[in-house]
Amino acid sequence: MFFDEIASNNENNEPVDPKEMFRVNVFFVIVDRLSTELDKRANAYTGVEHKFGFLLKLETLEDNVIKSKCKELVELYKDDLEECFLDECVQFKYYLKSENSERERENENKTKQKPSFKPLLQLIYGKSLQHIFPNMKIVLRTVLSTAVTNCSGERSFSALKRVKTHLRNSLSQCKLNALSVMAIESDITESL
Repeated sequence: MFFDEIASNNENNEPVDPKEMFRVNVFFVIVDRLSTELDKRANAYTGVEHKFGFLLKLETLEDNVIKSKCKELVELYKDDLEECFLDECVQFKYYLKSENSERERENENKTKQKPSFKPLLQLIYGKSLQHIFPNMKIVLRTVLSTAVTNCSGERSFSALKRVKTHLRNSLSQCKLNALSVMAIESDITESL
């Protein structure tokens, strides 16, 4: 740092000490960015909880509350869910009550687990209830994959980047999109 830079810094009330400069120009910027990103993530998870959180409290909610929350989900996901989801969800509530009372009798001394979506989906698959509660299965799969899509990945780990870099100049956009989907969904492609 030169003398004239120090003089101009003092005029702008900026710190002269290197530690203070680092704190102001680097540390505070990082903390501010981190705080902003955490707020953004918290808002996203609050939105997910607002839409799907009632599923974790099914046993304690009244049937009319469950139906109104289900109706909101059906309107939001009209291409994925059917109107019968309202009744299906109420039926699932009573199935859960009977299942949990049976489980409590078997495990009286064990600590109670915090409710989450994954055990609900595991219950549906474990008891082969996919055909009885198809919309519930769809909703649980949706909410479990939604949390993952909240994150933004590094570009260096993207399968699309590898495909685009290698083939960018030789393929049209349509073919590139199709190839990208095949690369990203390689497990499905391999099973064919």
